[in-house]
Amino acid sequence: MFWRWLAGRPSKALSSYGNAYKLIRKQPLNRNTSVYRFALPTEAHVLGLPVGQHLMLGPVGGGKDTPSRPYTPITIDRTTKGSFDLLIKTYPTGRLTPWIDQLKPGDEAFMSGPFGGFTYEG
Repeated sequence: MFWRWLAGRPSKALSSYGNAYKLIRKQPLNRNTSVYRFALPTEAHVLGLPVGQHLMLGPVGGGKDTPSRPYTPITIDRTTKGSFDLLIKTYPTGRLTPWIDQLKPGDEAFMSGPFGGFTYEG
């Protein structure tokens, strides 16, 4: 019975070691804010980020001095498989968001997690 339950659970994609995720779509909401949809390894995967936690996003192949920033997805594992969305505001003088803003579908970003000292258990 346990193995049947375990086999029915979706695989989690997010890793504290980090992975590259491909941008599927960028949907502008206004002049400086967009929703970025990233693909997970398969349509059966979920991100695996607990509520109250965040992931770190940065350029693929960046070194320790490469900027990265925390983001919390606006999609939840229970309702979304195969992809996840991030709502990001671009700051023209920011260290990371101008790079994110120029991403096009097919480009990749490096993400790792989960991180954070709070986990919602309600």
